[in-house]
Amino acid sequence: MLRQRIITALLLAPIAIICIFFLPIKGLAVLLSAIVLIASYEWSGLVSRSALTRTGITVTLAFFWFASFSVFSWQRVADNSGLIALFFIAVIFWLLALLLVLRYPDSAQYWSTKPLLKCCAGLLALIPFGWSMLILRNTNTQHSWIGALWVVYVMALVWAADTGAYFAGRRFGRIKLAQKVSPNKTIEGLAGGLIAAMVICLLVLTIVNPDINGWVFFGTSVLTALVSVLGDLFESMLKREANIKDSGSILPGHGGILDRIDSLTAALPVFTFCYLLWVAL
Repeated sequence: MLRQRIITALLLAPIAIICIFFLPIKGLAVLLSAIVLIASYEWSGLVSRSALTRTGITVTLAFFWFASFSVFSWQRVADNSGLIALFFIAVIFWLLALLLVLRYPDSAQYWSTKPLLKCCAGLLALIPFGWSMLILRNTNTQHSWIGALWVVYVMALVWAADTGAYFAGRRFGRIKLAQKVSPNKTIEGLAGGLIAAMVICLLVLTIVNPDINGWVFFGTSVLTALVSVLGDLFESMLKREANIKDSGSILPGHGGILDRIDSLTAALPVFTFCYLLWVAL
């Protein structure tokens, strides 16, 4: 399984980076639409096993995703109050998700048998995720590679946090982080993941030296790494309640698309919200 995961990751990583750097913004929007559509179908499996209900949820999520293009724009990012509001709502959603994860399984009584609530959660996870990637990618319309670097940086933080947590957890893991949600995750693993993310952040500060206050950049990066863990735990909670192991099987060794982007659904909107605050201030 681990070998298959590594092979799939080695194949997907360069493809993802090439798409982020070289696709025009409209092409990236098309690619993201495909990802959101697949993730929407997988999300429906977390809500219900009924084919009719799954179809209805998938269509609903897809409708709101495409409708969002008539509401938001990736142009004039800094003064786009609608997008700032969207990402602010996403931040509030993930704070609520944190409470649900911390109080699971007791919290399940409030949402487990309510398909509409879980459908709304899908909207609040997937739409800000897609738009945050578009916004970061288009932060500099003159030099698109700058925005691409921001996207790849967030992905690197998430990858470092995930990888660091895996190896630190295997070597030192003793204290469970959220045993009733994800029994294999430990406090030691979380610490290892944060240290790995900090190393990435410090390397970027040292080598690239972005035109941002160092402490603000460092704090935002650590917050992003922390939130990425929440994204993973939130999907794990939904899968546990739905009694399924993976959201799909499209990616060998990884499960579904949703299993690959769960951390990013939280990390990207939070990082982008902080970025927009930097620009505004």
